[in-house]
Amino acid sequence: MQHHGANMLALTRALGERDLGNVRSADDATFFTVLGRSVSYPNWLVWPLAGLAVVAVAAAALLARRRGLATVPRLLIGSAAALIPLVVAPAAAVGLWSALVAIRPGYGELLMGNPYRPEPFRWALAALTATIILAWYLLLRRRVGAVALAVGALLWPALLGVVTAALLPSMSYYGSMSALAAAASATAALLLGPARPVAAVIVTGAGSSVGAVLLIPAGITLLGILGIAIGAAGVFFFALAGLLVLPLLETVLPKSPTAMWSILVSLTAVVVTLALTAAGLYLDRFDEEHPRTTHLTYALDANTGTARWVSTDHVPPDWTAGYATESDNGEGSLPLPYGTVPRWTGHAPAVALESPGVQVISSRVDSGTRVVDLHLTSPRDADVLTLHTDRAVQQVDITIDGHAQVTSVPAETAESTAPWPYELRFYDPPPSGVRVSLRLAEPAAPAVSVSDYTVGLAAVPGFTPPPPGVDRSPAHSSDLVVVGRVHQPAAIGR
Repeated sequence: MQHHGANMLALTRALGERDLGNVRSADDATFFTVLGRSVSYPNWLVWPLAGLAVVAVAAAALLARRRGLATVPRLLIGSAAALIPLVVAPAAAVGLWSALVAIRPGYGELLMGNPYRPEPFRWALAALTATIILAWYLLLRRRVGAVALAVGALLWPALLGVVTAALLPSMSYYGSMSALAAAASATAALLLGPARPVAAVIVTGAGSSVGAVLLIPAGITLLGILGIAIGAAGVFFFALAGLLVLPLLETVLPKSPTAMWSILVSLTAVVVTLALTAAGLYLDRFDEEHPRTTHLTYALDANTGTARWVSTDHVPPDWTAGYATESDNGEGSLPLPYGTVPRWTGHAPAVALESPGVQVISSRVDSGTRVVDLHLTSPRDADVLTLHTDRAVQQVDITIDGHAQVTSVPAETAESTAPWPYELRFYDPPPSGVRVSLRLAEPAAPAVSVSDYTVGLAAVPGFTPPPPGVDRSPAHSSDLVVVGRVHQPAAIGR
């Protein structure tokens, strides 16, 4: 916390002394850590490094051709073939997570798809990537050639460096530095030739290690941030690192491995992947200290006076299934906050709770658009007040007593296919309410839904807390008491 505070204080002082109307600066820099040490360079070097990486790869390919170790067609085939592990490995990561969810359905409800003990699964993803690259390499090594595969594969990190230089300059080093180091070491190894094999191996290892040191930690970081469910992003970096170490892999493989040897090596890698996955399932189990999370919310429709339990769980546990008993058929007319789309629903007792107040101050057509002025209140002093409309909103002006008016322009003004494409939430709304002026793209009056919600289900009759080993979902839309009413266009347009 002290470290974060010191950084924030330094940022505040630095930005406070600048004109933030123009945030572009010649001082922009790329910075990252390598083995615990910080590395940085000015951003004007981004494009030269990216271009130099492309030149280095081209030089390595030209030298390989001139030495008779690879032909142009084989180099092109090697580059195209390198796409296979870059695509298959992330796809396999998605498949592994789907298999884990099928075996243990509670994983599907984990926030960000991160199990409590994710380490064995992360190792399994790394082993899965290694398995795919190894099998791919052993299959194509004799047909395409080791040099053509290794040098041809360098095209993709070099292109990654160019693309990120244009779109994400501060991430360009992942591709450009990795490709530059690997291509330079490949060129040096080719120049050393078979006469100096030890030196060639040392040079190859040095060049390959740069990409491994940069890309593997990046993959691990992405797995930690995005979770195993989106492990494909981290696995892509693992696969890219695997392609860079192909020359080093070549130094330890037999010159002419038999088909049976290749099969046994690939099967061993598969067994390791399965063993790590099984270890993860054995070690990572739901219990009282590591509960299975579940989604459950109470929704009261003030139009009909009926209430229902709703859950977004794919496969709800028994406790949740006791409330949300049936698969949702989409008949619920009340939109739920946070764009929640229930998968399960069930009858719930209707609690006498007052619905949010809506006063239509004015509704008019202005230059071919509909402008609706509303005053919204929450008589039960709810935690959050939510407004939905059944069509897209071009602009909204928000006024609260004692505060300056705020104007918001939604990022997307195109009509959405969702039944309620626009949602606006007010946290801790004041007792005096909120005045909202909506400008819609069409002159027709919209349907408007206003709801409010509080956190906690204990006040709902018949509700019992979840048993040990089951806990509420950390999703914002869970464990809510939602009360709302839909106002049809006839009530809005005048």
